[in-house]
Amino acid sequence: MTPDKNPTVFIDFAILASAIVLIGLLFQVSRIGTSEPSSPAIDVAQEAPAEETTVQKAHKKWRAEARGAAAFAVGSESIFGWTSGYNELDAARQDALSWCTEQGGTCEVMDQLKGIEHRAFSTTIAPETLAAWQKYTSGRGFKAFATAPEGFVGFVSDGQSAVIARIQVKQACEAQKKGRAAHLPDRPCVVVFSTRD
Repeated sequence: MTPDKNPTVFIDFAILASAIVLIGLLFQVSRIGTSEPSSPAIDVAQEAPAEETTVQKAHKKWRAEARGAAAFAVGSESIFGWTSGYNELDAARQDALSWCTEQGGTCEVMDQLKGIEHRAFSTTIAPETLAAWQKYTSGRGFKAFATAPEGFVGFVSDGQSAVIARIQVKQACEAQKKGRAAHLPDRPCVVVFSTRD
């Protein structure tokens, strides 16, 4: 004869095991609901991304498009000023501050970029200055090359004489400044290279 197996014991054991698993799950669910705010799963679900401010958007755009020596200045209450395409970083910083303070308040330079370093120049230069320099070097005859800190540039080749080339190049460089904002300092164009008579 085979001994009788008690089906009641097996059912009681299955119910007990299910109850233990259920209690464990309920305990885990209650722990998740009361987790600390620093829990990564909770933080991601609860925090909404912050919207960019006007200044942040302008800075991002400036950063993407800036060339040569450039500066971005900020003040209180969403005011800012920026420069780009300058030959000299000091001038870029000063003018960015000037554009910002022109809107009111006190400003400071938040970000800046240095221009291109080239062995022929004592300061950094803007990409446009480098392009003009390359044209100047291929020119013939009496020639001259002038720059201003703000990125203005002029060059003359095939001049009648070195003296006339220097006069013409300075005039060409200065002529580019027309329409420049009155609150910005006027930095003169300087002849940096010329041939000799």
